Amino acid sequence: MGNTSIGPNVPPWLYTQQSLRILDIYGSGISTIDKDIFWNFVVGIEDVDISNNLISDDISGVTLSANVSHFHASDNLLSGSILSLLCQLEGNGESKLVQLDLSYNHLSGALPHCWTNRKSLEFLSLGSNKLIGKVPPSFASLGLQLLDLSDNSFSSEFSSSMLNWTNLKFLILEKNNFSGSLPNLYMARHLEVLKLRTNQFMGNIPLGICMLFSLRILELADNKLFRSIPSCLCNITNPNNIDAQLDLGEMMRIFTKGRELDHQPYAYFRSGVIDLSANSLSGEIPKELFSITLLWSLNISRNHLTGKIPKEIGALKNLESLDLSHNRFSGEIPSTISNLSFLACLNLSYNNLIRQIPLGTQIQGFDSWSSVGNRELCGDPLPKKCNKKEETHDDSKPVEGDEDDGFLKSLYLGMGVGFAAGFWGICGSLFLIRAWRHRFFRWFDHLTN
Repeated sequence: MGNTSIGPNVPPWLYTQQSLRILDIYGSGISTIDKDIFWNFVVGIEDVDISNNLISDDISGVTLSANVSHFHASDNLLSGSILSLLCQLEGNGESKLVQLDLSYNHLSGALPHCWTNRKSLEFLSLGSNKLIGKVPPSFASLGLQLLDLSDNSFSSEFSSSMLNWTNLKFLILEKNNFSGSLPNLYMARHLEVLKLRTNQFMGNIPLGICMLFSLRILELADNKLFRSIPSCLCNITNPNNIDAQLDLGEMMRIFTKGRELDHQPYAYFRSGVIDLSANSLSGEIPKELFSITLLWSLNISRNHLTGKIPKEIGALKNLESLDLSHNRFSGEIPSTISNLSFLACLNLSYNNLIRQIPLGTQIQGFDSWSSVGNRELCGDPLPKKCNKKEETHDDSKPVEGDEDDGFLKSLYLGMGVGFAAGFWGICGSLFLIRAWRHRFFRWFDHLTN
């Protein structure tokens, strides 16, 4: 009955169904429940989806049956602790819970320490709640494929020993207060999504991330990372190691094109995202980074990066969003940027770029804000026009106009030298040789008469 608008009340006849194995009332407009009857009913059903409703209740006393395999209750108004829900099992035998999604609610408190009771769990999404504290050591007993703890108030360090990385594909810890060094993830060989943005991680980017050959989304933005960008990052999002499209599994917000975009559950996502913005990274951009042909979005803005924008940037044929703003890049914008035919968002503002913005490219189609803050940059779309000295040129390949100017200069110089030599040759001879001088004046006198 998903998306059928059966609410605001649960139909009374539903409670008479005693043999249900699957219950789907996703997005049905339910806001009013008879608490005791409702929870006693749903916690015994094997596969339950009550997500995207307006169910408001404290679930601190709710306990799942051991027979429940999938329990989805995201996007509601649920509150309270999840201690009872996870740590107390109704019925005999081990838990069969495979997927638990309680994201986008108002749950509070710390995570319990009883995860060894849920060893079958593969999908755990607790994002966008009010949870606090540390990740308990018993998390390491889980064989998770997806872990989403985003947008809470978790703190302390997050080390590699906290998880079993064997099967993990999605690790989403963004918008928390995790600190310490980034975990060295060389063991997470199947990881496809790593979102650690907006935390307190510090130090350098560990080389273990370069071993994540199947990584599609890497978000480390808004932390305290420093030193250079590892050149070995070119190993990620490798088309030779990616056979199929990425099944996102749940709604995922990806920061690109200057804003957060929602990708819906079970949508397929092929391209790659790298976001290292708002850190303290320094040095030059490694040229190897531009060999990631599947890259869809690259954001390295708000760092301390220097040097020129490499001409190899033109190899990113699938790039749709590029943000290099608020760094210290210098030199000209390479003409190869015109190869980025799918580019929909560009920000090169507040650097030290110079001379004319390359002509004949789609850059002229962007707003002027995409290039402001570069004092010596000129040309469309900026209001500042270029003079001849500021026009873009390529030292390795002279343009046709430069060749013509050089030829004309040589021609005029030769004519001047020839005229001077002829003039002084004739006048000097008349001055030094008396016989020539007398003949010249006789000829001139005869010509005038």
